[in-house]
Amino acid sequence: MNKAIKLMPEHLRSVTAAVIAGAGAGVYTSISVANPALDYPARMILLQNFTNADLMISMDGINDDFPIASRSSIILDVTTNRSSTGGIYCIAQGSRFYVTQLEVPTTGSIYLTSFYASED
Repeated sequence: MNKAIKLMPEHLRSVTAAVIAGAGAGVYTSISVANPALDYPARMILLQNFTNADLMISMDGINDDFPIASRSSIILDVTTNRSSTGGIYCIAQGSRFYVTQLEVPTTGSIYLTSFYASED
């Protein structure tokens, strides 16, 4: 049998609109309080904003990195580009994602799914 590399999801991370709104404007909240750090190097990240507000994402909890519109999603496919000599790109194991409000969300949640490579 051929050896294959599979794309596998980590557990789903999320934070509710109530938590984001309760933190206040300009205050970053970790996406998933229970287990915010990535367990594996991420090859792809899927962020889904099912709240009714535009939100701002940060990868350090301090600086604004990119917005995500209400009821939209973003895929960060960091392994699209690679070289045979330079290896692959990834978002480092242990990285965290944070969210703050650009508008006050009143319903929904934001979800983060991290995908990693698994060899069988």
